[in-house]
Amino acid sequence: MAIVFGFAGVRIKLDQLSLSPKLPSDWEHYQFKLQYKGRSIQVKVDREEVELLLLSGEELMIKVREEEITLKPLAEYKLPN
Repeated sequence: MAIVFGFAGVRIKLDQLSLSPKLPSDWEHYQFKLQYKGRSIQVKVDREEVELLLLSGEELMIKVREEEITLKPLAEYKLPN
């Protein structure tokens, strides 16, 4: 829970999933899966990028660092970290 809500900054704002991921300076990476409104989402964070993958469920609009992104099933989304 500390990684998800702390380092990854997962929040639900106005009924929308929001992330603001940060990587501690002495870590190489972290990853986790979360469930949100019947969808399964995989999140990976490393020094270079943040990778999101909607593993199951219908497409979903989320915010990553205030940028809106629409996740589509099984499509990888990579954002610079």
